Amino acid sequence: MCTSRVLAAFVLALGGATVSASEPLVAVEFGDLRGVLTFQAGGTGGTFTAGAVNEPGRMTAGLVWRNVVPAGEALFDTGFVAEPNPADVGLTLSIGEIRAKRADVFGTVVFTDVDGDTLTMMLTGVMSFGDNGEVSTVVGIDSIAVAADEAMFDGTDGGSLSTADLGTARGSLVIDFSYAISDYTGGGRRRVGTASMNGEANGSRAVPAPSSVATLFCAGSLFATGLRRRPRIGGAPC
Repeated sequence: MCTSRVLAAFVLALGGATVSASEPLVAVEFGDLRGVLTFQAGGTGGTFTAGAVNEPGRMTAGLVWRNVVPAGEALFDTGFVAEPNPADVGLTLSIGEIRAKRADVFGTVVFTDVDGDTLTMMLTGVMSFGDNGEVSTVVGIDSIAVAADEAMFDGTDGGSLSTADLGTARGSLVIDFSYAISDYTGGGRRRVGTASMNGEANGSRAVPAPSSVATLFCAGSLFATGLRRRPRIGGAPC
């Protein structure tokens, strides 16, 4: 499926919000993150965190790239977080009141490279809850803060990309999370499972319309799959 068709499907699912079809100024793809979903009592909200790990059955890998000149990509090899360098991925979302199996969310995701340079994305969007331990979140990338001494972001497995102009980028991120019934802890309010994320920023931003949240599970996965012509890294299919 070509990228333009995938983006068109995503636009329809968002109920008219626009997503630019231009090449990404920055794009990310990570799989096999350790996710933790914690609910407050009475469905009044909660938190979701996801981070890179190197543990049996769950070893994070991914990449960060840009197609806009100067193009480049930073590769993060399987289990990279166990290496003796600061490279990491950390996502934190605050979850609002849950109604009809969905909730507003906001937070940040921080990507750290082999030298300790960081890309911090500010996120707002909607989280949708399935019936079988599946959670899909679509967020807009409101802003990106760059902290890079040499204006480069370097991978653990080779490659790098320029951080020039990344602070002007806006876009969207899709986060998939799944857990098993046996992963319930903390009196049933805490779920531990596996997460993946895919997204890009290129100067436009997409925010899910409330009336279209029910379609986000499959549309989000289609959008994430079409970001680049390569297989997704980790994560459960829709």
